[in-house]
Amino acid sequence: MTILEQLRLLVNLTFCACIALCVLWASRRPLGRKHARTSDLPFFLTCWFIPLYWLLLLLDVFSRPPGDLLADAAFSLCVQFAGLLSLYYLLLLVLLPLLRRWVLPQTCALLWLLPVCLYFLRHSVKAAPRLVLEAPDLPVGPLLLLWLAGSAGVLGWKIFSHLRFRRWLLAEARPVEDDAVLALWWQLNKELAPDRTECYPLVCSPRAKSPLSVGLWSIRVVLPERDYPPDQLALILKHELTHILRRDSVSKFCLTFCTALCWFNPLMWLAMSRSAQDMELSCDEAVLTDADPQTRRAYAGLLLDTAGDARGFTSCLSASASALRYRLKRVVRPARRLAGSLLTGCLLFGLLWAYGSVALAYETRSCADLLFAGQPEACALRSASLSAEGEGASLNGQAVLDYLAGLEARKITGGYTFAHVSPRLELCYDGPDFSRTVILAGDYLICRPRSNTSAQQEVYLVSGGVDWDLLTGLPEAAS
Repeated sequence: MTILEQLRLLVNLTFCACIALCVLWASRRPLGRKHARTSDLPFFLTCWFIPLYWLLLLLDVFSRPPGDLLADAAFSLCVQFAGLLSLYYLLLLVLLPLLRRWVLPQTCALLWLLPVCLYFLRHSVKAAPRLVLEAPDLPVGPLLLLWLAGSAGVLGWKIFSHLRFRRWLLAEARPVEDDAVLALWWQLNKELAPDRTECYPLVCSPRAKSPLSVGLWSIRVVLPERDYPPDQLALILKHELTHILRRDSVSKFCLTFCTALCWFNPLMWLAMSRSAQDMELSCDEAVLTDADPQTRRAYAGLLLDTAGDARGFTSCLSASASALRYRLKRVVRPARRLAGSLLTGCLLFGLLWAYGSVALAYETRSCADLLFAGQPEACALRSASLSAEGEGASLNGQAVLDYLAGLEARKITGGYTFAHVSPRLELCYDGPDFSRTVILAGDYLICRPRSNTSAQQEVYLVSGGVDWDLLTGLPEAAS
């Protein structure tokens, strides 16, 4: 294992251990005074990654050179994320029935958010990929445009739908003026969010069919125009306040972003709906902590009596038909379940370690055109260094360039380093109007202008592999 891989392993283990400890600690802290915010710390660790991601993505775009390198980098990013997200959510959908039976709902909801952590790994330098999948020659430009257009369209439509629903819902809303309701709302705010000096806005709308909280940053709790008994109203307000304190609307935006990135995969849409169900299950669990059977029956009656209309990034008390059975069963007959901290840590470690381990090879090119601009005979070799199993040898002669000119290579996705791959051949040569450095490492070919840094290099997979027996015989032939 190389030093880079050891460092990556240490960082991954540390990060995963921190998340696992947060899950374990949160499972032992009931929702209540002084613990309302910290009890769901893992949700904060994930849902606030998106704003930072957008900032880093903008910096990444402006720091890269224009042209093909930027398109290849964006295509590589999409391939890495889309493949890993699809595989992870497929695994989670298969295991979901067992997870809901044995693991706390808070953990199940968190598992849907773990891939958000991958956004911070797009700059990480990885060792050589463990597996390279060779695809047919792909038109990268049109595919990337189609991919990005679909992602932007899905994300834009989701944001537009949310804003339109929010505006429609609040068009006829008015502040709640009932003193008893306001007193209860103030009491719950002071109990669950003691650090806040003001209550979250509480309004009433004739267009609301169910109690819900709406908004990403400016959040309002909306009640329908109907009278609730005090005990039911307390459960409703506690449910919505729990959603707000956990920033579930931001978490839904994160999941929508993941779905938009893989908009062409139906598994992602199914995963988004299942994740919303687990968020509601975890909220039910938090609201009913230490509740007596009578309170649980009253809460179950609320779920049956409430027909919801939750669009956009809203959080709604009502249950969808597909999730109602699960929620009623968990509410009426609660069972002891594991915190799932070890499971969370292992799944996150698998995600982090798998990221970048599989690359995609596409776009076959002749090395005569790629390396020598179609003029290998006009190129002059300045230096050549061959290292195999730690031993070095000097190469001179046109035979090396002639061998390279006869190869074909396919571009691979991802940012990798091949410093520890052996055998290794490094060439520096001049052409009529260019100067390049070419490195052969195993079956990989790294090409870059000699004056440029490794961040601007292009990496290829040599079709059919490199004949190192021939290369190691070139020194005698050249001399």
